[in-house]
Amino acid sequence: MSSHAPFDLWAATAVALALVVGLAVSFLTSSWPGRRLALAVLSGWLVIDIVLGALGFFAAANGRTIPGIVAGIFVPFVAGLWLLGRSRHLGQLAPLERLIGCQVYRVAGAVFLLGWARGLLPGAFALPAGVGDVCVGASAPFVALLVARERDGWHRSAIVWNVAGMTDLVVAVTLGALTSPSTFHPDALGSPGYLTSRLPLVLIPVFAVPLSALLHVVTFRRLGATSERSGEAASASGGWTREARGANADASQLSASCSTRSIAPKAGSARDAARS
Repeated sequence: MSSHAPFDLWAATAVALALVVGLAVSFLTSSWPGRRLALAVLSGWLVIDIVLGALGFFAAANGRTIPGIVAGIFVPFVAGLWLLGRSRHLGQLAPLERLIGCQVYRVAGAVFLLGWARGLLPGAFALPAGVGDVCVGASAPFVALLVARERDGWHRSAIVWNVAGMTDLVVAVTLGALTSPSTFHPDALGSPGYLTSRLPLVLIPVFAVPLSALLHVVTFRRLGATSERSGEAASASGGWTREARGANADASQLSASCSTRSIAPKAGSARDAARS
């Protein structure tokens, strides 16, 4: 496998990353004052990854036990989890349907299929990762539409889509590691993929993957909160129904009692009249 990317692969990766940044920012509500800050953070993160990629920090090689790409994937993901834990309101900045719909950028994973078709990436990695990304990205708008309109089964559909999207990321990272040369497996399953840890493709695992994983985490949290609110509403509705039924029963008993009391004097008057 070649360790240098041709121009068309550079161009495709640039377009993919432009989609990632643009759509990831667009899901934020326009009224949120931190929107520009989010764009600045994402842009800064991307620039840092480009610089480190140019320096060869992420590159996998036979002499490296743990390549820098591992840190490039997990450090931003863990940092994002920490920020989400510290500021829970960050997960409330956009409607649930936007959190899901913005991941339409995952169709940009087709760049892996392009690399495989050009003989630049091993099929053991490129095919599952590319097809998985395209499927998750292509289905995102449809699931988002179900959520927005609250169609029957929308909650379950959103959960299934979210699990599938997160699973795709885990599978892609795992296969990427297995097909990248290192001290533990220099042959990399017999088909080493050097390009996945070098510019430009390395920007997808060290930028798009952690960002997508964080979006999935926020979506999981929002779906859980929605389920809890639905359960509380159902409990409250059930309690109100039971109270209403109890009140109706009491009213019926009171009405029956009043009717009995009103009938009793009339019966007594009738008997007195008969005796006279």
